[in-house]
Amino acid sequence: MEEEIQEILATYRSSVHDDKIFFHPHIPPKKLANAISEFGGNDGADDVLALIDNTVFGNAKDGLLLTRSALHVHNIMETPFHVLLSDVKDVQFQEGRLESLMTINGTYVFRSNVPKKSNAALFAEMLTAIVDTVKRHAPNASPAQRAKESLRELKELFDEGLLTESEYTQKRQVLVAQI
Repeated sequence: MEEEIQEILATYRSSVHDDKIFFHPHIPPKKLANAISEFGGNDGADDVLALIDNTVFGNAKDGLLLTRSALHVHNIMETPFHVLLSDVKDVQFQEGRLESLMTINGTYVFRSNVPKKSNAALFAEMLTAIVDTVKRHAPNASPAQRAKESLRELKELFDEGLLTESEYTQKRQVLVAQI
């Protein structure tokens, strides 16, 4: 699982160019320390995967901290909170004129006008990929849940042209039988 998460991070790290979004291991130590102390919960620096600094002056005391187990959030003038990655069912990104919103499981979680909207959207996309990976490898994931996730991945591979139609059909039948 760790290798898959690192591959996801590497992919998005190369796509997101924003002075407010940082990926492990390239998170400035002072920003990381501020984020952890202000809203990082019980997760330590070694668990941090990414950080969105949602402050104007760059002290990272407001923002979003993605760790291996949770999403820690502190919006300005609000109480910090966290969402376990295993509890995330749906991540949505909404681009507004003045600020962007991220919702998880249909509930508003994070708003920002600091990172570029396109980069915030990529971050939400990355979060979805990481959550899917975590859930697929969860010890309590049922065989049906793992099969459904594998079906989604299989379809992506087919859509990208990495599998022939016959390979896709054969592998799909095996996975459907597990549901």
